[in-house]
Amino acid sequence: MTAAAIPATAPAQVLQCRYSVEGYLEIERKTNQRHIFINGLIYLMAGAKPPHLRISGNVFGQLYNALENRVDYEVFNSETKIYLPRFNYYYYPDALVMAGKTRVCQQRNRRNPESYPHCRSAVGLRCRV
Repeated sequence: MTAAAIPATAPAQVLQCRYSVEGYLEIERKTNQRHIFINGLIYLMAGAKPPHLRISGNVFGQLYNALENRVDYEVFNSETKIYLPRFNYYYYPDALVMAGKTRVCQQRNRRNPESYPHCRSAVGLRCRV
């Protein structure tokens, strides 16, 4: 992904070197903060303010209500990290609709061999306030 392809909603604070996916996931596990990973660069996500939370919550609620009787769709909120393998890109969309079967990435940690459902392969929605 080129600099021009970095989304306008990407936070300004970036860790100053390139990381592997494994390094990024380790940072996510060790810290209590969320980060966006874009092809080796890690951006610290800023906390959302009440207007943003209100709008993204309303978007999630509308999507959920519109699709609750559709068994072929699932709606997720901002707690869901997704991975876009084509761009080597992890992020937390404000709302996410998945059609079809959910694919959960299996990431393992040496200290805990259980599988972690860190991401879902899909496309999400970012609300800009």
